[in-house]
Amino acid sequence: SNLEESSMALLSDIPRVVTELHGLNNEAILLKNQMTLIRNDINKVQQDTAESMSCVVELDRVKSRMINTERRLKQADKWCVLNDQIDTLFEEQDVDAISNKLDEMRDALSALANLPDYETRCDRLSNLSNRLEAMLSPRLIAAFNSDSTEEAILYYKVFNGMNRRNEMYNYYYRTHRTAFHKYFLSLRGGSLEEWLPNHSCRGGCSNSNFLVSKQRGSGVY
Repeated sequence: SNLEESSMALLSDIPRVVTELHGLNNEAILLKNQMTLIRNDINKVQQDTAESMSCVVELDRVKSRMINTERRLKQADKWCVLNDQIDTLFEEQDVDAISNKLDEMRDALSALANLPDYETRCDRLSNLSNRLEAMLSPRLIAAFNSDSTEEAILYYKVFNGMNRRNEMYNYYYRTHRTAFHKYFLSLRGGSLEEWLPNHSCRGGCSNSNFLVSKQRGSGVY
């Protein structure tokens, strides 16, 4: 009788077990669908993140190009203003102002290397530097002849700003060579061999290290 009771109880539980299994199967299907949705959401987020990062990188590139373009436009405008001003300064022969404007034009030109008229601008700057050198050369020679330290150092700074130190040195050597030659021609009597040991450091050559020594003493190189 116990066996019959157990069998009857088992048979009565089968519908419940089947129902529970069916319910578990439905829950498993639902969980699978939910996991699929979550995976799709994750993939979408990753894709959106990648696209967003790509967009951010591209925006940064555009921003950099805009900044560079704005800088070039400002420098081009600055060049035009300086170019208009400097001719007036040449008429006034304001050496300090001309030198400062040329420095500013060189700075502006460095940002305009990609423009089609860059070489034309370079030629313009070179011609302006030539004009300034031509204006200064008589004053420079006079400063060397009079051993004017302050003027010589001032002109040295101007020539150095134009990257023309060698030209200034050439003026210096030519000036003292001329003075040396004039002094030699003023001598009377005696041979060149007799004269050189006693007079090689007189006249124009007496200050052969004048400019260099004054520059070092003033901290100018």
